[in-house]
Amino acid sequence: MPSGDQVISLPEAEASGTPVEVTGDGVRPSRSDADRLGERLSWVALAVTLLHLVVAAVRAIARGWVPVGDAATIGVRARDVLGGGELPLLGPSTTSSWTSGIYQNHPGPLFYDALAAPAALFPGPAGQIIGTILIEAFAVLGIFVLARRRGGSSLALLALAMTAVLCWSMGSAVLVEPWPPNTLLLPFVCFVLLAWSVSVGDVACLPWLAGVGSFIIQTNMSYGVLVPFVAVYALAELVRRGRRGELRSFRRTGWVTVAVVVILWIQPLVEQVAGKGDGNMSRIVRGLGEGPMTLNWRSSLQAVAEVVAIPPWWARPSFAEDFRFGLTGNPLPSLGLALLSLGLVAGLLVWCWRQAHRDGDAASAAGLMTAAVLVVASVVTANQTPTTGQGTVAYQLRWLWPVAMFVWLAVASFGLRLAARRAGGPRRLPVLLASVTAVVAILNLSWTSQGTTAPQATMAVARDVV
Repeated sequence: MPSGDQVISLPEAEASGTPVEVTGDGVRPSRSDADRLGERLSWVALAVTLLHLVVAAVRAIARGWVPVGDAATIGVRARDVLGGGELPLLGPSTTSSWTSGIYQNHPGPLFYDALAAPAALFPGPAGQIIGTILIEAFAVLGIFVLARRRGGSSLALLALAMTAVLCWSMGSAVLVEPWPPNTLLLPFVCFVLLAWSVSVGDVACLPWLAGVGSFIIQTNMSYGVLVPFVAVYALAELVRRGRRGELRSFRRTGWVTVAVVVILWIQPLVEQVAGKGDGNMSRIVRGLGEGPMTLNWRSSLQAVAEVVAIPPWWARPSFAEDFRFGLTGNPLPSLGLALLSLGLVAGLLVWCWRQAHRDGDAASAAGLMTAAVLVVASVVTANQTPTTGQGTVAYQLRWLWPVAMFVWLAVASFGLRLAARRAGGPRRLPVLLASVTAVVAILNLSWTSQGTTAPQATMAVARDVV
């Protein structure tokens, strides 16, 4: 299902039966009134999704939001980047330091760097709020662009509707708080869409995959398995396509990607080589397997099933209610229910992949395979997550929410393509998806806290201290 803006060859059109129109730029798929409506509505949905982020930022500034706890420390270090303080070479300290007994930081300072300019330009906490919203807004824009590249306006509308639901699940207070476990959720969705794009041979996305992946893994080591796991899969698929002759030379893009990686990792490499004592990377390696109690495989499967496979999935109120502490740990679904629900998800992914493969729908097949890889990586990541006898802190597992969103996005994307091929596509679907985006965005305009780093009751005390 090519996008209406995509130039295709005449043989491709004849082979697929796609109606075409000849323009000055070449042969393009002809666009019906429904296609044009979907295109316009996708831009409206993008504007609505971005607007509710802006409203959250304005409301936070008007309410006198101040950073508390980790967010306050992040604000100090972000101001150091351009404010004449000691230049950060590493990210925030990690909770792994508590369990391993070896002091460690998250690998790099890219989160501080991203917040630096807004923190320097705007006084007080406003700079942190604006910087955080800009990170999330760029992620939303990336989701929109990548979804359009993979499936045109229909997939863009679907992705934006699901993104709006994820934002609603987080709530406006979480959206404005500069705290990696929460702020990285939308960028991680963007990263997985980049991996999907690279896996189908979209070489232009390769430097972006390296850049966004570096930003995520430097900022939060909870993604230390997920990001490399998914990136390696995408690169392996890209190499396979290159060997089969499906791609033209991408040597220049490869060199750009290498340059991106080198530039983004200069600061932590400098600290590793020139810092006092053992470098942070050495401490991270030394701390692997040292002392931390982690989720066992049973609890890992239950935790992944809780968000990925069992309603309400990644939607509200899951963000506020899942992984609460109990007398005997987190209340998790039974192992039987977890295995059954994950089995159903796996079966659905396999069935959809086989159908897409049989129909020659390479894009959908790649998206579904990316989702399957992501589920496996999620179980492995959960097994490496630090925990205690009283349960696992919810923020250690926040990455499950974007994982769940992408898994169901991949399934729904295949459904869209299947409906378009077999029934010409539901004509009212673009209106429905745009309406879902608008309604959910409106619901998220009110100020709600679904899981900030510090209880909202501490905000007034911190404001008085400031």
